[in-house]
Amino acid sequence: MGENWFVSMHYCCAQEGVQEVADNSPTRQRGYTLAQFWRDMPRQQRIIAGVVAGVLAIMVACCACVGTIQGIGTASNPSAGSTATSAQGSHGSVATNVPSGPTATPKPTATPKPTATPKPVFAHFGDGIFQVGKDIKPGTYRTRVGSSGCYYERLKSFDGSFDSILANNNTDGPAIVTIASTDKGFSSENCGTWTADLSQITSSKTSFDDGMYIVGTDITPGTYKNDGSTGCYWERLSNFSNGFGAIVANDNTDNTAIVTIRASDKGFSATSCGTWHKI
Repeated sequence: MGENWFVSMHYCCAQEGVQEVADNSPTRQRGYTLAQFWRDMPRQQRIIAGVVAGVLAIMVACCACVGTIQGIGTASNPSAGSTATSAQGSHGSVATNVPSGPTATPKPTATPKPTATPKPVFAHFGDGIFQVGKDIKPGTYRTRVGSSGCYYERLKSFDGSFDSILANNNTDGPAIVTIASTDKGFSSENCGTWTADLSQITSSKTSFDDGMYIVGTDITPGTYKNDGSTGCYWERLSNFSNGFGAIVANDNTDNTAIVTIRASDKGFSATSCGTWHKI
């Protein structure tokens, strides 16, 4: 140990004995040195001073080692300082810095295309002569547009005689016919396409031209007046058999006509009457 440790012992451990020597020794007057002070100190006090000095040296060395180890750990792992343990309340929590990266942009969801509604398919046929039940089915059919010189007939046989005709009609406008299951045949000339599609064919239900129409579908019930036309013929219908029994009322005039179509009527037909308007 150096002399500096002994100076510390003078103040910390042997103060009482040293004070006694310093006060009573005449050598203090003559420049009393530390070495002489140590030799003059009793042996037991020197041992105690040496032990105390050794313990203090060990404590100082331990403190220096701990500081060095902490410094090395911090230098070798800088991220350790960013992980903080913080006591919050009675439970505590550990706050950890988690590196954050760019967030992936979600891909847009494709909008499903609307499914097209399939169009209904209706039975249809054109001009010619047909066997009912074999070539065409019984039912109600219409031509959706007029055709000049259209002639059609329901048949009870194919002998070609006048008696084979159950019902017939001749028109330039749209036509409607109900073919019964008891009919043997149907014949059509210059009428175009017949279809089982009985939906509305008029652009207005309160104004229409020559032709055969379905009450409630093509035209509304009510009272109508035409423009006046030579050779006008009209009829209110209870069905579309085209026979005389289907006629509820009719008229033939060259002047202006007025007719009330009832809700109970199934159809209305007009030939060479011009345009009808609801009044």
